[in-house]
Amino acid sequence: MVFIEVGGTSTDITLIREGRVRHRYATVGGQRLMVPALDLRTVAVGGGSMLRADGRRFGPRSAHIAGLPYLFQALADGKQVVQLTSWQEDGASMYTAALLDDGSLAALTLTDYWLAEQSSEEWPEVCATIGDRAEARIGASLYDVFSHLDCRPQSALAATMHEAVAAIRELARAHGADLAHFTLLRRRRRRARRVRAGRSGAGLPAQLIRGPHRDLRDRRGAGSDLRQP
Repeated sequence: MVFIEVGGTSTDITLIREGRVRHRYATVGGQRLMVPALDLRTVAVGGGSMLRADGRRFGPRSAHIAGLPYLFQALADGKQVVQLTSWQEDGASMYTAALLDDGSLAALTLTDYWLAEQSSEEWPEVCATIGDRAEARIGASLYDVFSHLDCRPQSALAATMHEAVAAIRELARAHGADLAHFTLLRRRRRRARRVRAGRSGAGLPAQLIRGPHRDLRDRRGAGSDLRQP
């Protein structure tokens, strides 16, 4: 089993095989030690990963590190988006942000994009997952924001997931695991639900970046006054 724990700033990945977590020898300062350690791979992809201004990917900067709220949190507090703008820290990469009606900024994160992709039928489950603040009206507002981007956020998502997929493949290769025999599960109302079984030739990594995505560019909300510089 591949165990994937997604946090706000990063994702931890490890492998459980025959009931045991896989280990490897620790390396300190480039020197391999004869000390077994948990073989844990960490990638800079999380729920708070911010959308890059060039639209190529989410992250690695997280809203948590940037000190910005997720956009859905700002909307839940009753704030409104005035226009899309950019955010940059210490000459690093530029990220897309939302300028709010009180003059503050909010980050466009992976979580916000996930919420924007949920259908009205899925919102009861969304609220059960992340709390009552995730109201359906917030989803409609997020959908409107992402639909006004010049980039395709689903392409940014696929590029971002490539890093996690590469880590999973490398981890499996290091321990001789065949990902074609794995099944991808996700949490659903306190139960683990099978999404799709791994298939020979495709395997688990391919399943991680597949799935239906609404084309936001082709479904822009009518009558929106959202502005982009």
